[in-house]
Amino acid sequence: MHALPGMGFVVLLLFILLSACNLSTPEKSPTSTSAVTSIPQPTATLVATSTPTPLPPSVLLIVPPQADATLAAKIQDRLEQLSGQAGLRLNIRSALSTQDLTPDVKIVAALPQLDNLESLASSNGSIQFIALGFADINPTANLSVIAAASRPDQQGFMAGAIAAILTEDWRVGAITLSDTPGGKAAGLGFQNGVVYFCGLCRPNDPPFVAYPVVVQLTSQASQADWQAAIQSLASKAVKAVYVYPGAGDEAMLAALDQAGMHLIGGAPPASSYQANWIASLQSDVVAALENAWPQILSGKGSLQLEPDLVITDVNSNLFSPGRQDLVRKILGDLLSGAIDTRVDPLTGEAR
Repeated sequence: MHALPGMGFVVLLLFILLSACNLSTPEKSPTSTSAVTSIPQPTATLVATSTPTPLPPSVLLIVPPQADATLAAKIQDRLEQLSGQAGLRLNIRSALSTQDLTPDVKIVAALPQLDNLESLASSNGSIQFIALGFADINPTANLSVIAAASRPDQQGFMAGAIAAILTEDWRVGAITLSDTPGGKAAGLGFQNGVVYFCGLCRPNDPPFVAYPVVVQLTSQASQADWQAAIQSLASKAVKAVYVYPGAGDEAMLAALDQAGMHLIGGAPPASSYQANWIASLQSDVVAALENAWPQILSGKGSLQLEPDLVITDVNSNLFSPGRQDLVRKILGDLLSGAIDTRVDPLTGEAR
């Protein structure tokens, strides 16, 4: 039996189709994509090396251990203000040596006592020095001096005026030194201040004593001498006493207080006799410093200044506001020259 014609062609075609179906397309191998790890490249690190801002020039305030603490605090407060306004910084020291005088130091202000102040000033001409309240230093090219005290004749005069204004029957007295020009000037100034206010100063009731009573002793007087002075004042019914700075000691002031006398002095009172303290008469060193500051700041030294007199430590229980106003007017006239003490402040003699 013969195959049908064309059958072979059909079979061939079927074979080809089946073969085509069996052919598998090879799968693509997955592409290997390895993770790319970046390697950091070294980079240059820039370190800021800014130049430090230099400190401003400095002012040194020297406060030795024995300095007046109240005055030192006032000066420090004012110097901080003045220095800040001038773009300076203030440093405090208790002593002064060559090592402290670094190139940034512009001004040195010192309170007593500082034995090497003059020698350090002479060897450091580019620095301005200020002696605040020194009694035995003279000014030089770069050393200015603010005196230790106001004129003693003015201090005594104001003490006399205050004592006379506050005391009944003008029963007032003073204790001063007889062997120093300042002590003599203060004593005579006190007498003139009392007379300025009360004229003849005659009491209305006994004892009829010629007031004021002024007791003068030497700076070498003993405790017994000062005690005798107190007894002399008490025997004459003195009720208010001016004590010149340097006359007597704290024990004498305490004894005057115990005797019931009201006191006027040249320094702040101790708490033990504060109740009988009328007022203190002191030098305004701070104001004198303010007046000198512009010239010293500009490098012009060699100044010599006398501080004005101020009234401090006022006891309002003994010294009323109205009387304070009267005293301030007298003080203003005295400082302006409208009132003359009639005392030579250098010799303590009348003029």
